Amino acid sequence: MRKLSAVHSGLRRVRRFRSTVRLGSAWSVTLTAALWALAAAFGLDYWIRMGRLERAILLAGVVGAAAWAVARYLLPALRVRESEVGLALLVERQQGLHSDVVAALQFAEGGRAQYGSGALREAVVDCTDEASRGLSFLEGFRREQLSRRMGMLAVTALVVVLPSAVFPAYTRAFLNRLFLLGTAHYPTQTVIKDIESPGGELVPYGRPVVFRVRAGGNLPPGGLVELRAAASDLMTTVELAPDANDPNVFVGRLDRILDDLSYVVRLGDAYTDPRDLKLIPLPLVELALNVTPPAYAAARFRADAQGGRQTVAPEGSTVGLMVTADKKLAGGTVTVEKQTYPLAPAGGGLRLDPAGTVFQKVVEPMRFRVQVVDEHGLSLDRPISGTVQVTEDRPPRIAAAAVSRYVLPTATPRIKLRAVDDYGVSRVLLHQTIHHADANQTQSSATVAQWDDHPANREMWHELALTPLQLSKGDRVTVSLEAIDYRGGDEGRPGRSDPISFVVTDREGLLEAMRKLDDQMVEKLDEIIQAQLGIGD
Repeated sequence: MRKLSAVHSGLRRVRRFRSTVRLGSAWSVTLTAALWALAAAFGLDYWIRMGRLERAILLAGVVGAAAWAVARYLLPALRVRESEVGLALLVERQQGLHSDVVAALQFAEGGRAQYGSGALREAVVDCTDEASRGLSFLEGFRREQLSRRMGMLAVTALVVVLPSAVFPAYTRAFLNRLFLLGTAHYPTQTVIKDIESPGGELVPYGRPVVFRVRAGGNLPPGGLVELRAAASDLMTTVELAPDANDPNVFVGRLDRILDDLSYVVRLGDAYTDPRDLKLIPLPLVELALNVTPPAYAAARFRADAQGGRQTVAPEGSTVGLMVTADKKLAGGTVTVEKQTYPLAPAGGGLRLDPAGTVFQKVVEPMRFRVQVVDEHGLSLDRPISGTVQVTEDRPPRIAAAAVSRYVLPTATPRIKLRAVDDYGVSRVLLHQTIHHADANQTQSSATVAQWDDHPANREMWHELALTPLQLSKGDRVTVSLEAIDYRGGDEGRPGRSDPISFVVTDREGLLEAMRKLDDQMVEKLDEIIQAQLGIGD
């Protein structure tokens, strides 16, 4: 049998006992500190409703408290290493023994250098071995510290862990909020089930926002929506009142939104996490008008007269309309008086097809309105107004004159005429009426000039042959000239001169007319001379 086996066995029991007491006490203190730190964290978070940053700081405090307990109690206990000699000394003190146990251990150690009498060493070892068989090595070692600290841990567990098990919803919310920094809420008497509108939606600039909060549980008489502007950090509130048609729905209205917002709904003891209202700007619309004048008027058309919302177009022009915006447009319309035309997508914007509309051939000034709908379903607060002014293509003007009003039946009087138009004259017609002495009338018309180059200003002479008319003395011929302007494929508009009358007479009558004309010229010359000489002043 190995000597001192009882001593070694007893010292091992002492080591296990002391290690159990030491580590059990350290773990108890550490767990107690951690649980109380968690309890304090729960209390703070429950009453203050901390934000994510505050909870992150609180989590750091809990971890710090646990780390302090580990460093203060657990790590020192784990670092303890007790030798047999040290334990033997503790046993000798607890039992009131001398140093026989320590000496016997040292004498029995095989690899140790020994001095003195071998018989004496052997006797000490044998005596100690014999005495140790009836020795109680654990006598004098106490576990009061372990019991006390285990009791503290038990009380802490009863105070902290038991409520956590009884109220698991609170526990889950707390663990989510503290360790995951999540958005879980503690159970409340009032339950916010849904925010029907806007619920984090995009909101048009300047439009009203209606909050509809559906709730359950213990319903309060009202609530609040707390709003904070993202840019200016200004705050405002909107009151929530029960809906007259549904008492589970609370309604509040913000008249208009001018900035990105975040908001929190508070109803009874319930509240929501901050939600965002992102501002959607209304489309910034640009309007372009494109005028295509008639081919005959293109040379005199000034393109710089066109504009974004108003333009000037020659009569008969085709006006194209293009709408672009700083965001994608889904559709739009153009309204002229009570007629509405759709806009079609084209080139990143919207375009009006003039075919079949009043824009295909503009003949009079008009006002129009443009309304668009963007990709978010938003339209303009006020439709864009535009104007098309029309430059009238006036009828041609023509003047005619003859030298003498008295003619012979076989004469060919000459008529001087001049025709003027905005864009060009197509032809000139002569209309004549013969008033016979017997009161009968004869009318006829004929083309006297026609031009392929369509001049805008043309002067000419026309010889009116009277011989084919078989006139006699006393007849009267009334002549008027008509100019027709050029309008491309459309029918031209007419313009007439003042009528010219020719009185048919014989030779004697013509001489008499000439004599009267000479007398009138003499009188006119006398008036001119007297005026120059100042006679009669």
